[in-house]
Amino acid sequence: MLKSAIPRPSVWTKVLGCTISPPQQACSGSTRAAKPKTEVSKPKRPPSSYDLFFKERYASVSDDIGGEPGLRKGSEVLKRVAKEWNALSAAKKAQYEKQSSAARSQHAIEKRVAEESRVKKVISSFAFFVKERFNQVKSQHNLATGPEVVKKLSQEWKSLSATDRLPYTKQAEQDKERYEKARSQHIEKRVAETFSLQ
Repeated sequence: MLKSAIPRPSVWTKVLGCTISPPQQACSGSTRAAKPKTEVSKPKRPPSSYDLFFKERYASVSDDIGGEPGLRKGSEVLKRVAKEWNALSAAKKAQYEKQSSAARSQHAIEKRVAEESRVKKVISSFAFFVKERFNQVKSQHNLATGPEVVKKLSQEWKSLSATDRLPYTKQAEQDKERYEKARSQHIEKRVAETFSLQ
């Protein structure tokens, strides 16, 4: 007796996140939870000169192709716009490159602002220990790579008593307080900016 080639509905639930098996009826939407947003969103990648040209030409090329039967619209639009781009004069391409360069400059500014406004994460007590002992252990044991040194430091860390770990734990607690303070200030600042825009 042959088994059915169509997976059971429970398999489709795991794969697509819906309760109806797709061969019978399409899923109306995913039940997955949305990814949590970060505090400061990263700016989008700046468009290249070709991206700008494509965005400008897409609608008209798509309309031209729309009435032709038997064509796969998306791939044909891509081919035609690419063909137009390759036939474009150097002077016209330079105009798009100038716009792209301006967008890259703006992106660099936005990226720097996003990085500066981001709150640095909490540093663990083990990280403080590694920061203090890394160079000593590396030279003492003649280790060449970072992972080898960290492995050795991990072994040392595990062998330390609670009293020996205390200075690093205190540093981690102070850093956690710094983080909580900076994070609350950052949130207050973002809320104030949001309400000042409205």
